[in-house]
Amino acid sequence: MRSPLATIRLDSPVNRLAVSPTNVIAIPHDNRHVRLYDLAGSRLARLPRSNRQVRHSLQVASTLHP
Repeated sequence: MRSPLATIRLDSPVNRLAVSPTNVIAIPHDNRHVRLYDLAGSRLARLPRSNRQVRHSLQVASTLHP
């Protein structure tokens, strides 16, 4: 059985994530924030949501470019 290499505790639900070739994990949260982590689980950056009013239902995606 496999065990996790690192655990990342988050304050908002997450449905997907993206891993770049440079070993950066982008995790979009349901509250429209995106957080970037390295493979060890250390937080690299936080991209806050915009203050723009959004009228459609919640949609979250992430894409990483090398």
